[in-house]
Amino acid sequence: MHQVTQTAATMKLYHGTSSNRIPQILSEGLNAPSHWGTIRIASFFARRECKEVGGQSVLIAIHLNNLDERALSVDTEMLDFPVLTDIAGADHGELETQWEDSKQSWRDSLDTYESVVYAKRLTITTDMLVDHDDSPIAAPTPA
Repeated sequence: MHQVTQTAATMKLYHGTSSNRIPQILSEGLNAPSHWGTIRIASFFARRECKEVGGQSVLIAIHLNNLDERALSVDTEMLDFPVLTDIAGADHGELETQWEDSKQSWRDSLDTYESVVYAKRLTITTDMLVDHDDSPIAAPTPA
């Protein structure tokens, strides 16, 4: 599966949401806990969010070194419902084996399931908004 090979200074994590939620997120921040992962995981959840609340999918990007690593934890929801089986054709059994053979830390959650949970509120700014190709976008207005 995916392996974290970038350093904390270069690695980005992504949170997927709907453009309809961006004004509130920009004014109030992103409440904890929040789910962060690779661009393909965040893209999946952004699209799912848009099906529920409308709007366009938007990703929020942050460099790992801008997060308090003590507030990162395993995304336990992914252990039961690994999205990678749907979006990347990953084998659930192989994911489970990789997880069981790991230290089961947040880094292993990122390596195996491409997702972690962040336990602190985050201030989000417009320069953190990107599309599914990690290209900056203007702050969307709600639909």
